Amino acid sequence: TDPMFYSSGEPYRPVRTTALCGGSLSDPPMSAIPSDWDWPRFWNYVHTWMREQGYAHSTAILYRQVLRNLAHFANAPPAAVNRSLLDHYFARLGRGHCSPHWTAVNLSSLRTVFDKLFGLRLLDRRAGPRHPDALPDILSQDEVLAILDAATTLRDQLLVDLLYGCGLTVGELRTLRWRDLDPETGSL
Repeated sequence: TDPMFYSSGEPYRPVRTTALCGGSLSDPPMSAIPSDWDWPRFWNYVHTWMREQGYAHSTAILYRQVLRNLAHFANAPPAAVNRSLLDHYFARLGRGHCSPHWTAVNLSSLRTVFDKLFGLRLLDRRAGPRHPDALPDILSQDEVLAILDAATTLRDQLLVDLLYGCGLTVGELRTLRWRDLDPETGSL
């Protein structure tokens, strides 16, 4: 069979095995979901496979939640799931103000189940959600001077100056030690 690729062009990372119930590593994935399976039977198959592969219990709970949401949305048996239905499902997630993280969890879970375990190639072209990286707010020179003026002791002025001047986070500042200072170059 042809390899499957993520939308980025990277090949799918294979599942640990496609074996289930005593199969071998060379067994191919199922090519279709049996038409007589309802969602509970489908879940039992997926859950058995996950247990055999050593997936964590918390991962199984998450996959079950994603599959329940899809089952509720689809209002049809698992064999009826197709690319169009999944496109509508992900569009609904976007309209429902789901976080990019939750959308990515859904995509990863459904890709593992439908594309990797069952070999259906329903999500091989779908890109994961992207959210723009927020640029940090930059303080004006007057705002920096106001903060420095608010620091009344030399210690506080030094701390504020280090935070702002070196771009340190509070956590980095708290772990700063004398050995981190290079007096010859005047740098941290």
